[in-house]
Amino acid sequence: MTKAKGDIKETTLITQAKRDNLNTIADQWLNFKSSQFKPATVAKYKALLDIYINPCLGEKNISVLTKTEIQEFTHSLLLTGKQDNTGLSPKTVSDIISLLRLIFRYAVENGYQVSPSICNIKIKQEPKQLIIMTKEEQQKLYESLVESKDLRDIGILISLFTAKVHLRSLKYFIETW
Repeated sequence: MTKAKGDIKETTLITQAKRDNLNTIADQWLNFKSSQFKPATVAKYKALLDIYINPCLGEKNISVLTKTEIQEFTHSLLLTGKQDNTGLSPKTVSDIISLLRLIFRYAVENGYQVSPSICNIKIKQEPKQLIIMTKEEQQKLYESLVESKDLRDIGILISLFTAKVHLRSLKYFIETW
């Protein structure tokens, strides 16, 4: 009789641990939230879960995941996250971390024990370098676009004059007209 009680208790603990793994909670979250997202967003989240998150962290119990484990996970994605063992872009890793944060918040809201430190993990993205064209380069681009009959080039020309234009570029075009 004691062995049977022990087996039941052990089975209950295993079932509880299985229910508390990241994979299960992520599926619950996606099912719960999918009606609030566009189908493309749901597909993107599902792909991030299937390709990156679940293979590495899916079977881990969410209550024992640590900030260190998440940081190691993000570090490995940055170094060797692609199938060819090259690193993922910081933007992709940031998207994965954002998805994890959403899942962790859902878990907390639904009574799961989650370390507060893993809900606030962020990845620093290097700002993209802004390339500013010289006056000569701007003039060449403008002349090339004006002379072109290609619809794509005309679209670029229109966007140059209707979109937010860099002040230096705008000043140059105003002075030269």
